[in-house]
Amino acid sequence: MRIFETGSGANIIASNYIGTALDGASDLGNSLSGVLLSNSPNNNIDGNVISGNDEFGVYLLGVDSTGNTVQGNHIGTDATGLNPVGNAGSGVVISNASQNLIGGTTPESRNVISGNLRSGVYLIRDGATANRVEGNYIGTNATGTKDLGNRLSGVVIQGAANNTIGGTVSGTGNTIANNGLSGIRVLDNQAIDNAIHRNSIVSNIGLGIDLAGDGATVNDTNDADMGPNRLQNTATTLEIEVTETGTTALIDFEYQVDTLPDNATFPLTVEFFLSDSNGQGIHYLTDNLYSTTDQTVGLKPFSQSFLVSSFPFTPEYGSATVTDAAGNTSEFSSAVLIAFGSGGSSEPLAALSPTPAAAHDPLDVNRNGSITAIDALLVINALNAKDAQQAKSADDSGASRDVNGDGRVTALDALVIINRVNENDSPSKGISTVELYDAAFAKWDDDALASEESALEDLLF
Repeated sequence: MRIFETGSGANIIASNYIGTALDGASDLGNSLSGVLLSNSPNNNIDGNVISGNDEFGVYLLGVDSTGNTVQGNHIGTDATGLNPVGNAGSGVVISNASQNLIGGTTPESRNVISGNLRSGVYLIRDGATANRVEGNYIGTNATGTKDLGNRLSGVVIQGAANNTIGGTVSGTGNTIANNGLSGIRVLDNQAIDNAIHRNSIVSNIGLGIDLAGDGATVNDTNDADMGPNRLQNTATTLEIEVTETGTTALIDFEYQVDTLPDNATFPLTVEFFLSDSNGQGIHYLTDNLYSTTDQTVGLKPFSQSFLVSSFPFTPEYGSATVTDAAGNTSEFSSAVLIAFGSGGSSEPLAALSPTPAAAHDPLDVNRNGSITAIDALLVINALNAKDAQQAKSADDSGASRDVNGDGRVTALDALVIINRVNENDSPSKGISTVELYDAAFAKWDDDALASEESALEDLLF
């Protein structure tokens, strides 16, 4: 479905199966994107199944594609939201378009953006500003409890500024889980002022939040370095202690942020999470303002009481993020073990569920904890077997060969692994791809031949 040009807006696309059969499950995907809005404003894409398409699920393209709302859709899953019917590209792509809303604060407005063969949501180019991604399940099924991870990252922001992932209002936080690279990845130096608030980020193969896509960024002294989200330093010397007394728990926090006022916009907002051992923030706890006065003092303590019943699992690790007043959010801090005070009984905490386990990376075929050429070789060996056309998706040991999740074992599975090894876990070529995209589409951004557009976007998303 394609809607083109200024003046074509204010349409409602609702309650359709776009890319599936009438059963909402069988893949009859379109050869391009499921829904393309090109320079078309103020449309509502609501309550659809948009899955199995050969490019993107939803594609918002062009500076006039503003004020669009994408809510209540299953993008990359079947109609139940329980099984993958992935789009070949990313689930939702916003390219050079601004002020669009993906999701919302109610269960009815939530999108399930999962099972796609690239990323869940991809914001790209400098015109992609003031977009909000909130209240979605990105990488889980419709219940928010099962793994339907997108093949690459949950959310990617590349060369785009002033967007918000999550929010500070109840219901705006996304669940971003089980994705094959990062939970959220921010790329290119012009990608600044992108606020990431109060999301539940867990069991992604890479970092929960990755600035620059190169793994954990070490804090620099005084935070003078520049890069995606200004490479905002995260919290350090973090300590968290829980003292539980009956149905309540007092949590004492202590932290500091090595950022000078000359290098960020103060005050800083420090968000605290119950995390896994890798620091991915699973459950938002609270936030605290860090002022210029705090910066001169150093360590800042504060305390807050919580109902024990508000913890979804037994607290074991904690982590934090830092966001300056301009909206530049850091990576997660390193996880710290939570200490427990001596007051009261610990039975309510002990009765809670354990911290969710980390996901297994499907590219790690031999399940040895690392992705190497050996994993690709295992797939190739399976293809070279006597009945290669009917190679099983898993061998007798349970090692999966179907790494791209399409239900078959082909050379593409080996290629996915080889690309990961060769590209150092990066899904793109950085700024050079943005320059290439701009050059290719500067003359006729909206009227590109489908084959050329598809080939270029295949590199990007």
